[in-house]
Amino acid sequence: MQISRRNFIKLSGLAGATIIAGGSLAACSTGSGSASTSASASASASASGVAKPDKLYMEWLPSESTADYEQMRDEFSNSIAQGAGVPCETLTATDMNVVVEAICAGKTHYAYLGAAEYINAHEKNPSVQPAWVLSDKEGKLNKVTYHSQVLCREEDADKYKKGDTYELSDVKGINYAFVSPGSTSGFVLPATIYMNKFGLSSTDDIAESDKYLGTVTMAGSHALALYTLLTGDADLCSCDDTGTSNYYDVVEGTNGEVGAVYEVKKDLDSPFDTLAGQRVVCVASYAAPGAPFVVNVDVVPEDMNQDVIDYMCSDAVSDNPKLFTAPDDTTTVSKWKRSTDEISFVPLDDSYYDDFRKLLSGE
Repeated sequence: MQISRRNFIKLSGLAGATIIAGGSLAACSTGSGSASTSASASASASASGVAKPDKLYMEWLPSESTADYEQMRDEFSNSIAQGAGVPCETLTATDMNVVVEAICAGKTHYAYLGAAEYINAHEKNPSVQPAWVLSDKEGKLNKVTYHSQVLCREEDADKYKKGDTYELSDVKGINYAFVSPGSTSGFVLPATIYMNKFGLSSTDDIAESDKYLGTVTMAGSHALALYTLLTGDADLCSCDDTGTSNYYDVVEGTNGEVGAVYEVKKDLDSPFDTLAGQRVVCVASYAAPGAPFVVNVDVVPEDMNQDVIDYMCSDAVSDNPKLFTAPDDTTTVSKWKRSTDEISFVPLDDSYYDDFRKLLSGE
């Protein structure tokens, strides 16, 4: 059994799926520049034969494109600029596929992708390469850096309980909220596991409403998948345990692990402002390889890219509290908390994802 390629590249073709994330399907810039044509470059060429850009573009997925991440995104672009020696402009997007297409076409130089999105992008254009990824707690490259978690509302948790733990013995007919068809933790990983576990022929059987599941919602972001669950429009949702954790406090267990109980934080912006105090339970959790920052080496010279990687993996970045927040910092919004002094970004290459490729292909 193999994962359907359609689920990597198409959102509009999902029959019966409910889309609740609005907005344009085009990437938008938070600055004054534009990435609507090939990435800007000066006339001079590097030793690798690639023209040196006079400005870089860094593009984020929808989940990191929200207003609360603005400071993190700006600080990140400033760090890239420090390494590259040229300005770096932030780009945000409302659709995951737009980011994949932009990095493949060289309309943006760097992008943040999930593992499945990266594999798809690299398959479309081998010049899209991983550059750096979050380390483990010892500052080393780790095969697992986050989780795809399955959540239910606390009042429904007993439905999925087996003895002292939880188990998804079947999901047939359940109303379900995913992130998008290309999201690693928000669809691809759980859908592939369900496909194999329940003997389905394709992840299309998971993606479409009333085919195996009940009503399927493609929410557009991890936060909106959680919101869909909390408002009762889904009975289960799949989301990550990193960015989504900005919306809840862990009141029992460990974030991302089966049995953890989360409570929606107070004083969140709309649409979560009316949901404070509601609780959800993690009933399944699947380990995911690190989500990489990727580069298109057709538009970034080798020496410049190495300078960027060296800087992004340096103490100057990992010691920056606006990017790697302290465990007790409850006000700065970033994707990364520094629970140990060794946590940082580390370089990696394409072979890091070989095992995940095998999982997706059913090998």
